[in-house]
Amino acid sequence: MYKKVSKRTKKQNDSMHLLFEQIAQELNREGYDVRIVLQVLAEQGIDMMWSKESVKELWRVIQIKHTGKKSTTELDSIGEITEIYDMINKFLSENFFVTKPFPSLESLIEKNGNN
Repeated sequence: MYKKVSKRTKKQNDSMHLLFEQIAQELNREGYDVRIVLQVLAEQGIDMMWSKESVKELWRVIQIKHTGKKSTTELDSIGEITEIYDMINKFLSENFFVTKPFPSLESLIEKNGNN
């Protein structure tokens, strides 16, 4: 029997991008250059400040290793986003003491209301 897997929702997409932005800000606030985090992941880094895009690339490294999917648009809306978030959150909290909760509907409304 074929089970239809739904892709990420617009709200999940917005939450993911808000999370990327928040992690970038926190890593920058704590002084963690991209090279430090990528070195722990056994990757060669470059000297640059964290951005939403560089956090998304960190997400993508874990995503590809975990799911084999290259694009966040391919992730299912139930398990994969949560699994990848949990892995990244655990990795960052254990190694760099950086953690951010996955954005809620309320935080998205607040962010969109401030723009």
